[in-house]
Amino acid sequence: MASDELRDYYYDFGPNEAKSEFITHLGTMSYTVDIGENVRLLALNDDQSGDGGAGFSEAHFQWIEAQIAEAKRDGKILIGMEHHLLIAHVHPLVFGGGTCVKDREMVASRLADAGLRYMFVGHSHIQCIDTFTSKKGNSITEVNVGSLVGYPAPIVNVTVCDDGLKIDVDHVESFTFEGR
Repeated sequence: MASDELRDYYYDFGPNEAKSEFITHLGTMSYTVDIGENVRLLALNDDQSGDGGAGFSEAHFQWIEAQIAEAKRDGKILIGMEHHLLIAHVHPLVFGGGTCVKDREMVASRLADAGLRYMFVGHSHIQCIDTFTSKKGNSITEVNVGSLVGYPAPIVNVTVCDDGLKIDVDHVESFTFEGR
């Protein structure tokens, strides 16, 4: 499937209710959608920054920063999600260079300094929760959601509280399938 066909393919699973959307230079989209009374999702396509690495172009960053500001004005807890990691949880020799967004510290700093507090990612398939703090002292918590095909399969439970998110991880230690 071509990149510019993804919006239509996934339309009924979020984009149809988007408050705002940004179409990237590849024809893919990022969007915001309210997923609860006080919660807004910032669904980001980080496939390419425009200079060959995962991340965001300057125009995309400006749209993201506007969405962060709007969610704050609207009194919404904003939860970001993207494919690639912001934080290298394991040494780069283990993963190679394509697991994180390009210029990850700059990207994480820019998001944190704009006011984004939470980012859910998944590219590495390893369950890990970590926090990055920018030089200005602003923090973003990254929840790297593990794969359900690994053992023990992680299940991330998120509770929305007045002051942010409470995140707990349970693990499926065993299960029964067809009597076994």
